[in-house]
Parts: sequence; structure tokens; C-alpha cells
Amino acid sequence: MNVLIVSNPHSGKGKSGIFAKNLKDEIIRRNHNAEIFVSQTIQSLYQYFGSIRIEDPNKFDACIFLGGDGTFGIAVDAMLKNKLNFPVAIFPLGTVNDFARHLKMKNNVKTCVDVVLSEKIKLCDVALVNNDYVVNVACGGYFTHGANTYSRTAKKLFGRLAYYGKGIFNIFHLVPQKLRFTVDDISFEAETIMYLILNSPSAGGFKKIGAQACIDDGFFDLCVIKKSNISKLVGTASRILRGKHLDDKNILYLKGKHFKVEVVGDKPNPKFVKSDMDGNVGPVLPLEINVLKQKLKIFYRD
Repeated sequence: MNVLIVSNPHSGKGKSGIFAKNLKDEIIRRNHNAEIFVSQTIQSLYQYFGSIRIEDPNKFDACIFLGGDGTFGIAVDAMLKNKLNFPVAIFPLGTVNDFARHLKMKNNVKTCVDVVLSEKIKLCDVALVNNDYVVNVACGGYFTHGANTYSRTAKKLFGRLAYYGKGIFNIFHLVPQKLRFTVDDISFEAETIMYLILNSPSAGGFKKIGAQACIDDGFFDLCVIKKSNISKLVGTASRILRGKHLDDKNILYLKGKHFKVEVVGDKPNPKFVKSDMDGNVGPVLPLEINVLKQKLKIFYRD
């Protein structure tokens, strides 16, 4: 087996290079081949995958991405746009690691190599959001803009607290936005605090927010948190943590294969103008989202 290891030098508090070398050494020790590519910039990753597509799209049998949800989302987008289809694994070195947690992947070198070399592969859905691929979640509104709001230094020093600390502050300053959602043939409007379109149950550190989501069923799940007073929102948040929120009156939850998200009105709340995709800055609304069933080959642990 010939394995590509893609390292984001900013992940793992700057230690991804060490993990990449250890992964390579372990793969070689087991009589397989491995190469490391250090992605210094987002553009360099797209260019590198473009060169593989031109020179030899079958060069690698597997790819391991070192980083968090954001790194993984960008890497998969770069791979799919270059029409590469080798199986991929995520070695979790990010702040929250929602998707890796769902796949039961750990930042343990031997465990990761075990999974890849045993070829435990699942076909995973992805979604095309306007012109970009998303693996786990497209979202918008309050509490969703991790890539826009928190510096790399803050995430490095404080981890999840960099997300949740500001989220707690924002709860006292919520200005909802009326959005129009279309899910397959159903359209409706809602005064919205936050929305998420999910592939797995876990997003933003909430392990059960996509309570009915499944990564290979051909659907993504829309979860909309509607306008309410603070006390009711706190109760909603508590139910989300326990995965008991589907009957909550502040929640709208639908499964679909095609989604649209549009702003209603001429003066949109800035919190809702841009979207967030897998922890990265996403496109400006409106969004058009199409689910691509079992588009991605992905390694997972039992």
C-alpha cells in the first residue's frame, strides 16, 4: 500500500509534523510505503492534488489528513475537485474534531495505521454547497463562525473554550434573522438564531445535535433553532446536549437531499450573511445544497 500523509503545520499546537513523521515511520516499519506533504497554504494543497491528478491519479492507495474538521473539509474539497477518489482517514489534531469523533478515530499513531492498513472503509455522503464540498456541516447564525471569530492563537491556547466563551457572551445579544428554508419540496420561513445542515450527529462539540443524522444514508439533516427568550433557549441547549431536542418547540428538524437557505428582507443581520462549512468560512447566502450519496471513501474504527 502507498499512503499519502497530508500535514497541516498549524494543527496539533504545531506538532503535526512530529505526528506525520511517526505515521510514516510506522507505515514503513510494516512494509508499506508513505510520503508526507506539508500543506503550508490552502492553495498549495489544491495545487498539489492537481499535480497528482495530472501525473498519476492512482499513485496513492490511501490518504491520512492530520488536522481538525476544518483541515479535513478543505482537504476533501481539494481532493474531490481534482477527481481523486482514494480512501481517506482523519488523524484528529483540531480543536473539537467532531467528524473524527463520530468515526472513532484517535490521535494515536499505531491505532490510525491499524485502521488504514486493515482497510476498514465506509462510503460516506458529502454535499455540494454552491460550488464547494462539505463533509460534516454547513451552518450559519450565532455560535457557528469559529473560523471567522476566533484567532489561531486563541484556539491554540484555550481549545473549545475559545468557541464556548464567546458563545455564552452572545446569548445576551441575539438578533434573529428571518430565513427561508427549502428542503426538497417543502419551503418555510423562520425567525432564526442558528441553523445547521448536518451529515453526522456531532457538530460544534455537541455530540447529538444531528440526532437522526447518518453519514451514508443519502440525506443531510437540517436543524433550525428558532427565536425565543433566553430561558427557553437555555432549556433548548440542555436538550440538545442530551439529544432530546427533536420535540422542542424552538427546533425545526428535517431530513433532505436538496436544500436552499435564503435571507428574507433587505437588511440582513451580518451574523447570517456568511455561512460556515466544516469550521471554515463558507459562501455568502443564498446557499444551494445538494447531497451526493456515498461520494467519499473513508476509513473508520469499529
